[in-house]
Amino acid sequence: MSAPSDTNLILWRQLNVTTTHINSDILRACDIIFLAVKPHMFPAVIEAWHKEAKGESSSDGTEAMNEETDVKVSTPHFLAQDPRLFISVMAGITTKSLYNNLSSVVSNPRIIRANPNTPAMVGCGASAFSLGKGVYH
Repeated sequence: MSAPSDTNLILWRQLNVTTTHINSDILRACDIIFLAVKPHMFPAVIEAWHKEAKGESSSDGTEAMNEETDVKVSTPHFLAQDPRLFISVMAGITTKSLYNNLSSVVSNPRIIRANPNTPAMVGCGASAFSLGKGVYH
């Protein structure tokens, strides 16, 4: 579980869930990733992953350097080489947009878009889902 502050992570830690403040740790460690950020925050998450994939920053926010030549790394790489399954619950972000954004930081992302309705917040309701590119492989 990843979140920017401990406020949302305390309960998860009590359930013995591994937590982090660094979203890319989740990409590296998990095969299935739930994208449950507010839709307007998704571009910032993707931008941070792009910067890390390009070597512009490391997971702790420091500038990434090539250890042998002491220069900035400029060759992009994937944060995860193996395909990951992303399940998005973000409203308004299409499977095509998810794939286009995620494929620049993860090799061959598989996308499922789920849209729970408001009653799900009180323990009842339903969720519709659609399978995106790569899920069928």
